[in-house]
Amino acid sequence: MATVHVPFTSTPHAAALARILHVTQQAWGLKPRKDRLQSPAPAPAGTDMPCRPPPLSRRARLARAAARAFEAQVMAIRCRQVFVA
Repeated sequence: MATVHVPFTSTPHAAALARILHVTQQAWGLKPRKDRLQSPAPAPAGTDMPCRPPPLSRRARLARAAARAFEAQVMAIRCRQVFVA
């Protein structure tokens, strides 16, 4: 198993949650990789229409929603650790 530098790993539980989040994001392809980081092409001159990203598939929308929900749960646990500990 590859090791990854994970921020906010003050406790073993926080480290485990951060690793789960990292693996989940990688598995669903939610974090942009360096080879995918490209700036979009500039809009043609004279167009005032804002550029909209292409619509996502249902699976991609559900994956993003699940990742956001999981990140919210992780953040809630971290906040609780800060205020309770």
